[in-house]
Amino acid sequence: MADGVLNMTEDIQYHMILSNLNIAPSGRIEGSDLIIETTNVKVEEGGVINLSERGDIKMGDGGGYYNSSAAVYNRGPAYGYFREPTTKGSGSDSSYGGGILKIEASGTVEIDGEIKADGGKAGTTSVDGVSGSYGGAAGGSIWITCEIAKIKGA
Repeated sequence: MADGVLNMTEDIQYHMILSNLNIAPSGRIEGSDLIIETTNVKVEEGGVINLSERGDIKMGDGGGYYNSSAAVYNRGPAYGYFREPTTKGSGSDSSYGGGILKIEASGTVEIDGEIKADGGKAGTTSVDGVSGSYGGAAGGSIWITCEIAKIKGA
């Protein structure tokens, strides 16, 4: 994929079965819940797989927070399974969590570009009639299995 965007951001799981996946510079895959089965993956410098802010909006107790004016710290419960990460990031009062990516490659995964599943930033907003600063959202899940991994910077 070169100079294009493959947009798979509906709130469903997309399952792609490919012989190889190559994302050239300025190529992008935008998604919320992706499974990619392939032989080899190459994300060239400038190429992006982006799942940032494609997770959940605030649901339940979610993550932790710190209220500096009241000196109150609350750590939310952990969720998901770190060995097999398949959970969307929980959102905050003002932003969405990160999405989910699973890559199953029987050969080589080479990442010179970016794979992102960031949660949204903290913000100042009015929630339920109360204005204030609210914490950011949790990142999503990235799970890559392969025979050989070549990760830039790793």
